[in-house]
Amino acid sequence: MTALVNSLQEATPTLLEAKDRASATWASAAFDLLDYDGQLLVYQACVAATGAQTLVGVVETSDASGFGSGVSTVATFPTFTQSDLKADESVVINKSACKRYLRINATIAGTTPAISSAHCIVGYKKIK
Repeated sequence: MTALVNSLQEATPTLLEAKDRASATWASAAFDLLDYDGQLLVYQACVAATGAQTLVGVVETSDASGFGSGVSTVATFPTFTQSDLKADESVVINKSACKRYLRINATIAGTTPAISSAHCIVGYKKIK
């Protein structure tokens, strides 16, 4: 039934985080999944700026918006390297596999890294 209902409504896109020339590991703000249902598409777009670098984007979930404890990984993007120059990747996760909150944790490493990236989520809100 969820698939039928989702096909009749519009998906809601939301920007989780955008970074310009990030040089250190970062995490996005918590995204509340309470009003969402079914599958979620999480999208990562990266562009190498300078240096020899890598970025590993991980989709994490937690019961608490502060992500203090009980954090689990629900998906991992392929490793982005400087040789990729530009990379767009997406992962699909089921909301039922998540806790209440979702975030992106991006680990950046390398010699003088500078990576620009954006992470978005697209999902269907529950019908009330």
